[in-house]
Amino acid sequence: MALDNCSILPESEILNNESREEGHHGIPNQNGMASSDSDSGNSIFLTQAVTSTPPLRRVRRNRARSQTHPLYLCEESSDSESEETSAFFELHSKTDSWCPRSCRDKPHSREASVRKRRIHFPFLQKYHPKARLTSLQRQTLVNSSIGGFFQCMTSLSLTEKSKKPEYQDPLSDAPCADELPYEVRRAQEINKMFGPKGTADAYDVIFDLHNTTSNMGSTLILESSTDHFTLQMVHYIKKAIAPASCSVLLNEHPLLKYSTSRSVAKHPIGLEVGPQPQGVLRSNIFESMRVIMKTALDFIELFNNGVEFPPCNVDVFRVQERMDYPRDTNGNITAMVHPDLQDCDWEPLNPGDPMFQTFDGRTIPYEGPNPVYATFINEAAYYEKQQAFVTTRRETLAAHAIRKIDQ
Repeated sequence: MALDNCSILPESEILNNESREEGHHGIPNQNGMASSDSDSGNSIFLTQAVTSTPPLRRVRRNRARSQTHPLYLCEESSDSESEETSAFFELHSKTDSWCPRSCRDKPHSREASVRKRRIHFPFLQKYHPKARLTSLQRQTLVNSSIGGFFQCMTSLSLTEKSKKPEYQDPLSDAPCADELPYEVRRAQEINKMFGPKGTADAYDVIFDLHNTTSNMGSTLILESSTDHFTLQMVHYIKKAIAPASCSVLLNEHPLLKYSTSRSVAKHPIGLEVGPQPQGVLRSNIFESMRVIMKTALDFIELFNNGVEFPPCNVDVFRVQERMDYPRDTNGNITAMVHPDLQDCDWEPLNPGDPMFQTFDGRTIPYEGPNPVYATFINEAAYYEKQQAFVTTRRETLAAHAIRKIDQ
């Protein structure tokens, strides 16, 4: 027999054949008697001859709420009957199969069994209590649950939480463990070699030398506004190398202590000279750093010889904010440093001045309340730190007179 056509039967109207409840399906013969040797007795087809008996009643079938797919009704006509066509109906469901006879005898048992099999997702109720999932979304979650995805992720999360070590100061006296990162182990080695930090045995002065891709020129970096020894040193250097310029960057925070390698010493001082591309050696940059280092060592020698340095004032640029590049929702950079700001380290950046330029040419201005001085502009090493430049404010610090105390 061939299928002639198919039509969709709504869920609210399903043919309830009373003969199904008997557990036996017979095809009426010409005498109106059911033949017991029919080959359709074990099939899933429901058969009914067209007779003068009253029409079959239609009832609403209670279905589980989790079933969202419609049932399909296929009609098939017999080859032997042309005018009085016998209809054969087959119910198809994309998610359900025929339940056993015990289920058919108890109309509500199937609904109860479906509810027991329903998979719940508590996190949806917690984070999205009003969410309404489509059939595809729910099926995706069900497949993930059956495959053990959620159990796997929960297990991994609990494992990571149990393995999370307690915070430990990298410069603490704890023994170096092989499982610690290389940077932590190296910091402990430096602290033991030049420190311990904050003790009387720590080195007096450490110079931390860097080159930069930014157009900063020669820049001395301080970590304290009350370290009068380093303030006197940078004042001496600035006067000695004049008319060449040497800016002073004050990287001080009232609540944070920086763990730079130079911070192990009692009087740390950093030196940045640029612009110089990474992996490139420029003779003028090298000479500028050599002159500054020679002058700093001259100052230390004068101090050790008992020379007194009178009070003085030092102009510094105090770090305020680190500005990141504009980014999209995925964290990708969407703009560059504006041409009017590029290579303009230590120059004023006023509200409304161009700051960034998007890839389509749109200008993003600086919207701060007051003028600032930008530095470390477009530093190559700071892309990974999500830093386009640093804003600073200019101020003057007073340094006390210093002299070596004879012991």
